[in-house]
Amino acid sequence: MPKYSINEKAGILSRANEADKKAGQYSAKAHAYGAFADRRKGSILDPDYAASRDAARKQANMYEEEAEMLRQRAMPATNSRAQYESEKEAGDPNALTMSFEQWKKL
Repeated sequence: MPKYSINEKAGILSRANEADKKAGQYSAKAHAYGAFADRRKGSILDPDYAASRDAARKQANMYEEEAEMLRQRAMPATNSRAQYESEKEAGDPNALTMSFEQWKKL
């Protein structure tokens, strides 16, 4: 796992928040297209609304996955060696005075 500075982590988390916003926008579009598709069942426009709804759902899912991937990349797994080293580097008193095995039991 690569080590990131505080500024790099903040940048990655900022990108994750932007991806969340885009996912929300596409989710809202999917909901709106779905409502139109439900009202227009059997009409000539039904396939257009359904296709637009499906495309918006796929986009929303893509951005949600991207946000999750970015968060996982920026933040080490809980109670992992990477988290211990990160906290030790940041000056956490528990990480500085305890071994990894002791710290993990906290």
